[in-house]
Amino acid sequence: MESKVKQVIIVEGKHDIDRLSSLIEADFIKTDGTSLPPATKEMIKELVKQGKEFIIFTDPDSPGERIRKELQEIIPTAKHAFVNVDLARYKHKVGVEHAGEEEIKKALNHLVSFESSKNTISSQELFDLGLVGSPNSAEKRDIIEKELRIGHGSGKTFLKRLNLIGVNQEMLIKTMKEQKIWDK
Repeated sequence: MESKVKQVIIVEGKHDIDRLSSLIEADFIKTDGTSLPPATKEMIKELVKQGKEFIIFTDPDSPGERIRKELQEIIPTAKHAFVNVDLARYKHKVGVEHAGEEEIKKALNHLVSFESSKNTISSQELFDLGLVGSPNSAEKRDIIEKELRIGHGSGKTFLKRLNLIGVNQEMLIKTMKEQKIWDK
């Protein structure tokens, strides 16, 4: 990873900026936690018009996902960075600011783009693979989400993200075998 990141990184708060600034040089925008103020939205829209590129780097929790979805609508071409929720905890808190240097570097080196849905895999295929509708499907999805660095979500979110990054059934089976969760 370069010490200077060319994209504008959008995070939730000041502590995230402090943490990331200690590791990289970049321009940051903060959303002020779970809200996305109208002035911030307008600033982002103006920067999009100017051709700026963005990385959305929100916390691996429900409020972070809500903000990520809202930002994705404003910036469809944004790249997404995800930290592993298990590696971004401090006591009862979870967030980018609590992730270790190595985890942050991994997140910024494995950016994901969610530009357009390709419909490369179906909900039926996920069901057939035991990734939805089975007693241990959530655990299997969690392993794959971490491996693909697409963030945690429900079965529906998982399906959407797989399609957005172009994962098909063959690729998913290969990942499941590599992660030793293939039981067919």
